[in-house]
Amino acid sequence: MTDVTERGLDKLLLGLGAQLEAAERRADEEAANDFAFSLAQDSLMADALTRAGAVTVMTPGGGRLSVSAVGEDFLWIEGSAPQLIPLAQSAFKLEDRGRAPARWQMSQLEACRELARTGAIVEVTCSFGSALGKLERAARDFLSVATDHGRVLAPYAAFQAIRVIRGGLTGDP
Repeated sequence: MTDVTERGLDKLLLGLGAQLEAAERRADEEAANDFAFSLAQDSLMADALTRAGAVTVMTPGGGRLSVSAVGEDFLWIEGSAPQLIPLAQSAFKLEDRGRAPARWQMSQLEACRELARTGAIVEVTCSFGSALGKLERAARDFLSVATDHGRVLAPYAAFQAIRVIRGGLTGDP
């Protein structure tokens, strides 16, 4: 009778051990999944955009523009009149194919200061309208554009895009 009891007890202990190991594996897998999920939640939009394929920005009129480069808080559209668009003013379509935009290690403020330094002629489009002229200054929280009708100050929070008519960013930031 002791053998039967010991065998039964051994079976029970083996079964409990297997259940405990399976529970530990599930807990480890859940922890790893939670960690991976947390890392994905902590990514920056600029990084996500440069890890996809081609990226297009959707325009208010329903069109799309191909994104050439992504800075820390802006995107750059190449073309005959390049554009700088704040990330916060944009919605994007990610493509599975095509070339991903370049990643520039510069902020919107740094890009605007470079445009001002080169004396770029720009059209700043804001919620209140647009201003066409020489970008004179890129202060900490606003742009100063010298137009034919006087100086226009545009806060960064108000502008939707800067179209570069003449001049531009020098080199590959």
